[in-house]
Formats: sequence, C-alpha cells, structure tokens
Amino acid sequence: MEFPPLLVRDIPVIKSQMMFRLFDNLTKVIKSSSGVICNTFEELEHPALTLAQEVLSVPVFLIGPFHKCCLTSSSSSLTAEDRSCISWLDGQPLKSVIYMSFGSVAVVSEAEISEIELGLADSDQPFL
Repeated sequence: MEFPPLLVRDIPVIKSQMMFRLFDNLTKVIKSSSGVICNTFEELEHPALTLAQEVLSVPVFLIGPFHKCCLTSSSSSLTAEDRSCISWLDGQPLKSVIYMSFGSVAVVSEAEISEIELGLADSDQPFL
C-alpha cells in the first residue's frame, strides 16, 4: 500500500522554541539508547557522522544505501526509470564516470545547469 504524496500544506509549522525542545528531547533519548541506525554510508557523510558520534556518545550504525534493498517495481518515483545508459556505463572503466543527481526536489536555474554542463564537459571525464 502506498501513501499519497505529502503536500506542503500538510507539513506543520514548527516554532523555533518548539523545534529546540524537540531536538533537545531527541538528543536525550538518543544518548540513552544503544545506538543510532542511519540510511547512509561513511564516504557520503563522514564529517557529519563523526560529529554525531562525538556529540551523541553512542555508536552510529550505517546500513546504506538502503534503496538497493527495494525492488524497482515498487519504486515510488514519479518518473519512469530510464535504463538506457546502463549498457554504456557497463562499458566504462571502474570508477571513471562522474555521476551527478539533483534528486526530484532541487531547484536549479537554467544558467546553473549550463554552467554545470560546461564544467563537466571541460573535465574530460565521462559523466551521467
């Protein structure tokens, strides 16, 4: 069963005092726990994970990337999956392709996209 998409109007407005109490309570609960499980991996968020372990004083268990455990047929993506690059990618040397993704909610201007495209083209590296 899938839930309908969350709309901006469905997100409650949280006052800064309320947010402070929420994070304060959350920190206390985490510090009294056996650890924290995060859907990420070390290379992606090393500085933040190091800081979290120092501040929280509990182990941080990394289980990512968790999305690889999901079947593609149950994807919640709003766009059709494009697999046309897979055969090209399989033909590239290991660790030679730059992959860039902004996700589905990033707002990037046309000028910024052009600048990124030119930078990638000038890098002389294959990219997606």
